[in-house]
Amino acid sequence: PLLRLKMSAPAPAPTAGVAQAGVAAAAAKPTAAANAASSHLTKKIQKALTLRVDSQSSRDALKCLSGFFGENTVHTRRNLRSSIEGQNLCLHQEFVSSFSTLERQLESLDRIVESLDGAVQRAGEQLRASRSETQASLEKAAALRKECRAIESKQQVLDKFLTRFRLSEADTQIVRSGDRPMDDEFFAAFERLEQVRANARHMLNSSGQQTSGVDILHETSEILEASYERMFVWVQQQCRGPRDAAVAKTTPADLDTPAGAVLKRVLKLLGERPVYFNHCLRDIARVRKQALLQRFLEALSQGD
Repeated sequence: PLLRLKMSAPAPAPTAGVAQAGVAAAAAKPTAAANAASSHLTKKIQKALTLRVDSQSSRDALKCLSGFFGENTVHTRRNLRSSIEGQNLCLHQEFVSSFSTLERQLESLDRIVESLDGAVQRAGEQLRASRSETQASLEKAAALRKECRAIESKQQVLDKFLTRFRLSEADTQIVRSGDRPMDDEFFAAFERLEQVRANARHMLNSSGQQTSGVDILHETSEILEASYERMFVWVQQQCRGPRDAAVAKTTPADLDTPAGAVLKRVLKLLGERPVYFNHCLRDIARVRKQALLQRFLEALSQGD
């Protein structure tokens, strides 16, 4: 019962001090609002006073504003911010519309680049495929080139070998053919034949290539014998020739002629074959004996 009495007891009345504080706070609110509005207006006025209307930026701003600002009324001044924002929006729209053409061109260029990129990728794939397909051909071509270089090197070695150890077909015809005259070409070919045989003998003595050296000597021996036989036959023809032939001359002055020089070179070479050489000497002695006897008889008959 005591607790119920305390809860049902009325609340104490506010004191006089509290009431006065509330009245003072209510009176202070309009005064603070008025001071804030005054301070804000003061800042605006100070900001407007600090603006320099004679600057270039201010003149440009006023000039731009005069293009769309109409009559100077309270309504236009209140809506100035929205007008400026609207004008700014129009300018941005014009800027965007101006770049729409460029955007389309860029999109077209992007499509072209994508197309080129696809073409390059396809070309790369085809190149890789063709490279893989032709790899075997390239390897075979490289092997053939290597083999060709080896063959060329062997051919050069073979050419040098044949130059040193083989008589050419032209020289062979010169030293063996009886229809050709006995001239400087014959003696030059004969010297080359002797050089080939000398090279073969040197190869036998130095390198021990028995088979090659013997084959070369055997092959050239037939040509050499044919050359000696041709020189022997030529001397025989000279002995059976006219009386004014070189073999019929007896003095060194008479032999100082082209035919006499050829005869001396032939006899010098035939000295390597005693059989041919001795036979030729007997024939030449016989011819000269007959020539001396004939001149002696002519001198007796003519009294010279």
